[in-house]
Amino acid sequence: MTLTIDQIKEVVEKALKSQGDQVPEGFMNLLKREGEDTLQASLKLYSENFELRADRRKLQDEVTELKKSSDVPEDQTLISKDDAALLAKYKEMGTLEEIGKVSTDFTTMQRSQVLAKVAKTAGYEPSVFNKLAGELKFEEKDETIDGEVTKYIVVLPGEGKEAIRIDEYAKANWENFLPALKPENGGTTQTTVTTQGTEFVKQRGKGDSTKPKSVLDAHLERREERQKTKGPLDSKE
Repeated sequence: MTLTIDQIKEVVEKALKSQGDQVPEGFMNLLKREGEDTLQASLKLYSENFELRADRRKLQDEVTELKKSSDVPEDQTLISKDDAALLAKYKEMGTLEEIGKVSTDFTTMQRSQVLAKVAKTAGYEPSVFNKLAGELKFEEKDETIDGEVTKYIVVLPGEGKEAIRIDEYAKANWENFLPALKPENGGTTQTTVTTQGTEFVKQRGKGDSTKPKSVLDAHLERREERQKTKGPLDSKE
């Protein structure tokens, strides 16, 4: 029995309706290429389908063989030799917690060295500067004055902000601590004592071995005392 083109199209559309509209159209194009010979078109489709199924079985067999030849359990991961060697070196350094602690200690040491160098270049009292520096980043630069190259420090405030010389930054942000940060008397600090609301400087007598408080520590202590005794009507500092 020979079907007409319209009959073939109707049969194909019904059979492959769930597979999309382009499938029947593709079949009709194939039929036209085969000179509208339905038997030849069917044989071609069968041949291609057979080859595809054979390829699929071959791939499935290869996957099965790979699974059998692999000794890696399902809860483990196969890695390269280079990665395995790197992992072994990491294990020699200790546990993750130990490595993390070493890294933190090293970072802290580096930070201390940076702050010490900045304080020395800027002429700051290290103990005071370390408290004020926080997480600020610094950079050392050179400038030539009267033919002589000198070093100075700039503060890097953050992304999008211009670097500023550290002395300008200190004046704008650490003004209250400048006497302790960069003492004009060569680094000797004096203790400020408050008695009945009047401040005076306590001079160190001969043989007095008591370590004087820095201006910074004295300022912080006075502020803490005022906070304890401050009434509800007192203004904020």
